[in-house]
Amino acid sequence: MTGSMDTASVMKQLQAMEAKIEKLTAEADVRKLQHIYGYYLDKCLYKEVVDLFSDSPDAYVQFLNGRFRGKDSIRRLFIDRWSNYFVGGRNGPIHGWLLDHFIGQDVVDFQPSTNTAKYRGRTLMSAGTHKTLNPEYPGGQRQWWEGGVYENEYIKEDGVWKIFRLRYHPFWHGSVEKGWQDADKFVPLFKETYPANPQGPDELWDGGDLWPDTRVVPFHYVHPVTGKQVADEDLQAPKWREPASSAPPARVINDWTKRVFGGLNSDKKGDVMSGHLRSDNERGAGPRDLGFMTIGGFCLTLGWVTLTFVKFIRSPLRRVPGPFLARFTRLWLLKEAYYGSYPKASIELHRKYGPIVRIAPNEYSIDDPAAAKIIYGSGRGFTKSPWYYASGNPISPLPNIFVEPNPHIHAQARRKVAAAYSMTNLVQLEPFIDKCSAVLRDRLEEFARSGTSVEISHWTQCYAFDVIGMMTLGKRFGFLDSGEDIQGIMSSLSQYLVYCANVGVFPEWHKTLFRRQMRSKTVSGLTHVREFANAELEEKREKAKTDEISHPNVAEDFVTKLLRLQAQDPEKITNADISSVCNMNIGAGSDTTSISLTSIIFNLIKYPRVLQQLRAEIQDHEIQGTVSDPITFAEASKLPYLQAVIKEGLRMHPATGLSLGRVVPPDGATLAGQYFPPGTVVGINAWVAHANIKFGQGSRTCLGKNISLMELSKAVPQIVRHFDFVPGTESGEPEYVTENVWFVKIREFHCKVYSRHRQ
Repeated sequence: MTGSMDTASVMKQLQAMEAKIEKLTAEADVRKLQHIYGYYLDKCLYKEVVDLFSDSPDAYVQFLNGRFRGKDSIRRLFIDRWSNYFVGGRNGPIHGWLLDHFIGQDVVDFQPSTNTAKYRGRTLMSAGTHKTLNPEYPGGQRQWWEGGVYENEYIKEDGVWKIFRLRYHPFWHGSVEKGWQDADKFVPLFKETYPANPQGPDELWDGGDLWPDTRVVPFHYVHPVTGKQVADEDLQAPKWREPASSAPPARVINDWTKRVFGGLNSDKKGDVMSGHLRSDNERGAGPRDLGFMTIGGFCLTLGWVTLTFVKFIRSPLRRVPGPFLARFTRLWLLKEAYYGSYPKASIELHRKYGPIVRIAPNEYSIDDPAAAKIIYGSGRGFTKSPWYYASGNPISPLPNIFVEPNPHIHAQARRKVAAAYSMTNLVQLEPFIDKCSAVLRDRLEEFARSGTSVEISHWTQCYAFDVIGMMTLGKRFGFLDSGEDIQGIMSSLSQYLVYCANVGVFPEWHKTLFRRQMRSKTVSGLTHVREFANAELEEKREKAKTDEISHPNVAEDFVTKLLRLQAQDPEKITNADISSVCNMNIGAGSDTTSISLTSIIFNLIKYPRVLQQLRAEIQDHEIQGTVSDPITFAEASKLPYLQAVIKEGLRMHPATGLSLGRVVPPDGATLAGQYFPPGTVVGINAWVAHANIKFGQGSRTCLGKNISLMELSKAVPQIVRHFDFVPGTESGEPEYVTENVWFVKIREFHCKVYSRHRQ
């Protein structure tokens, strides 16, 4: 073993030891803090007890059926109530009063990323008054016992551990003389809140009346052997010989979850219903079969809220504005992604709050042109956010360049195939695009002759699919010929994009949901597309066995090129690499081009002056003999007004509707004048910025950028040369609806087509 390897191994062990020491130290400190609380309580040092609590307004003590929130309320419980009742308003013990508060069976779990901890422990109390105190003590002479459980939370503020939330659950109470079996309720439950009750809690909850029932308070930790959650809800024991199924319904101890989701059984659109969400898209009906969104999943989300709150109050970004819900949970972002309203909501938020807006507890939307170069620029150290994970197949061994977050693995995989996507290689594939353009022209001529109204976005997607088929496999799939969604590929992609956009908000669910929903429309969409692509690839492989691939021909499609390179160096280009490229092209190669081409056509119809000027530029070059029919990419690249039209079309309707999230590198970053610590997720939404970032920038630039630019540069001139479009609306103005399923797709854009050569 080399010295460098020894050093790396030792450093790794040292880091592990440091983490272990930090964990043990924190757990010992928390245990000590809780024990000190018990000692102070024994001696009625109530002022000292109050000082043990966090200053956060959301700190609380849960006692019986009441919660006392914030330092003032906690002081009201310990001093105004207990000090006055037990020791006559003193701070400290009095003669003749006994309180022995033993704490044990501690379980402490430390969260190093947030400097928080959770605690579970038992308590056994014995209390009473001596006979010498009896004449003057208001409660009379009593000797009693009590047992209960603490489930607490702690936070480290300015280097000092403090109690954040103290939850005490008394399970039994009884007199020493009579025992537990004859015990009455010694301490009555709260009936009113403060200020109606000057010593009352801030809120009441249904869970304080525990004895004589035997219940299980939810454990903050999982089973140490099985890894399963034990008693995640309050479990009420049945009566003697009573079947468990007939026991009264369990009351949730942590009824905060119940209060947040109080309307789960509502019939309102968008509520959680029978374990799944349902809704129409805000701006047009779309695929929304989201059976995977279970109520259990939402409750799991809320399990993180407390921890998220602690992160929030300690974060240097806590003052960054945004929706209230986004401070503590990703549910706001999930709602906007689900309803397809994120682009519109983002624009409104930035108009209201400025260039930096919080969209989730650790995620921020940036509206600053200079930030784009930092976030997406090469060598900046920003990596793709966990959101992208949900776009891949978690159980597939195939590499996925789009999903891979590791920059080194991504760069290695990208280098293998980057040459195929270079403009130098793509210009050799122009004949493939020309063949598809000729078929599209024939179909539009047919519609012109018949006077049939055309849904433009459908035909632009048919065109884009056939082009990507030609460029990837050397064959058209036949979408333009049939005009149909062949094998349901278009709808399958849309269904899976819904899944990606929503589950990407909670990527930690992806693997489990993917396995459970393999046969659902949302997930099977990916499987269907992969099966389609792999079948086409196998057909191509079989054909390649009889064709000569040792030398490139003039128009060499992607797979042919990669098979040739594989034959030259089988270790460099693997079957998995070729399958990955094929799946990536077919799965992602049509939507962006289709959306952009449709947007350009729409805006040319909407702004006739622009269309007239574009045609004038093309005609001038026709007269000069500097453009062909069909136009070449090299010729189109030299038409400045055409390129301006394409860029403006992309700006007016960006293909992607969500922020392209990136993780801030270890050194942190300053964006729009705000410092963002390492691990923060930041991104720019093109709909907000109106910037030319539709393909990304830097090392993560979309591999298919050149394909789409070439298609647009060749298709737009051919369409405006040969056809006019008249909107199929009563007003005569072009109209469409959008469907935001990650890509902001254009739908219901109907026009009649007229051939310019027949007029």
